[in-house]
Amino acid sequence: MWAARAKKGALSAGKFAQVVVTVMGGDGRSSLEDDGSMEEEDADAVRELEKIVRKATSNSSVAPEEQKLLDVIAAASDSALQPHLQAMLAHRLRGCGSSRMLAAAAKTMLIIHRLLLAGHATMLEQSVLTELPHVLSSVDVHMEAEAEYVRGCIDYLAHLIDWPSAAQLQKSADCGTALAQLPTLQLVEALPPLLELAQKALTCAAVEPPSRAALRQLWLGMVEDALCLFRVAALAAARLHAAHLGLPPRVLREMRVLEAMSAFALLAPQALALQERLESAVGAFEGSEVLEPMLRRRAVWPSGPPLDHDLNDLKHLPAGSAIDTSAAQAAAEAEAEGEA
Repeated sequence: MWAARAKKGALSAGKFAQVVVTVMGGDGRSSLEDDGSMEEEDADAVRELEKIVRKATSNSSVAPEEQKLLDVIAAASDSALQPHLQAMLAHRLRGCGSSRMLAAAAKTMLIIHRLLLAGHATMLEQSVLTELPHVLSSVDVHMEAEAEYVRGCIDYLAHLIDWPSAAQLQKSADCGTALAQLPTLQLVEALPPLLELAQKALTCAAVEPPSRAALRQLWLGMVEDALCLFRVAALAAARLHAAHLGLPPRVLREMRVLEAMSAFALLAPQALALQERLESAVGAFEGSEVLEPMLRRRAVWPSGPPLDHDLNDLKHLPAGSAIDTSAAQAAAEAEAEGEA
């Protein structure tokens, strides 16, 4: 699946192979010292990038430094450095076939994730997509659980590359509002892949925080994505829920509108369980201090009272207001008539 999707924007094999050899050399070390055709300043920049990528994707259990991640993202926006970065990431992934390279694989996925959020999906389609199926393809028995988790993150990221709104994901309110404002039939088409993506992110986020710092950093990225994606899906599903009464039965059946609404309803308990677990996990493990500011930014629901709190004391909460569906229904009917 990934390989087929990668072909649509891939570099030519000859060009990409030339970049790999030039940047990484046959043994993974830089061969730029022997390339007299490149300006020395450019060669220094590529050497520095190679050093950054190698350190950021080392096979130690330590999480990569934030500054190195920012340096990689900056390089992706540099037209001179971008093909070299593509080659470096692809080369690194080819070296992560065994679970003995688990930490390196997790760190490379973390970089790919950050690049996707920064809007570099096209660059990744051209370089790393065909390498993803081979990552952690050989797994030692004692590392099966960790390797399976990283493979789940890889599957999620492969789908995120294909999602057109990935760069807007962390502006989830704006992203969800933009989807909700689509014409109804376009919204119906956009919701199923969004729900599939949210399901994959929630699955990655639902595990216990990994003990290795490198994997835990990747997990934190999955957690934030899961909360953002569910909020986007909730805003889009709310609009569809309001508009579906204006759709003819034929449209409801053929476009599987009710199935999409049911799929969202199944995600809601998972998202709620995730938020509650995250709220209780603040301070419970090393590195958990980042959960508190994340929840302030990303929580889907406001913090609730303790479980033993008397819910009758919550009379101050605002009452829900009725949803005016008349405009949405009229628009949906007009669209359905146009389709017919």
